[in-house]
Amino acid sequence: LLLYSGLMLFTAIGASGYFNARARFLLPAFALLLPAAVALARGRTSRAYVVLGTLAVISAYIGCYLVLIWKYSP
Repeated sequence: LLLYSGLMLFTAIGASGYFNARARFLLPAFALLLPAAVALARGRTSRAYVVLGTLAVISAYIGCYLVLIWKYSP
């Protein structure tokens, strides 16, 4: 499962095709996040808040960029 997820992640990052088609390749790669989720669950709650808050801010920035600035957005 981890090998398949890694190959799908490599395919999504290394592909030079249409940007919107990459999401379907990244869906199976969520299995690679399981070790990080276990590490966050075992750690302190404050650390989990900081990590998840930072990831939420980064995700919001990328989403706003794709919607407002990227010239190929619908």
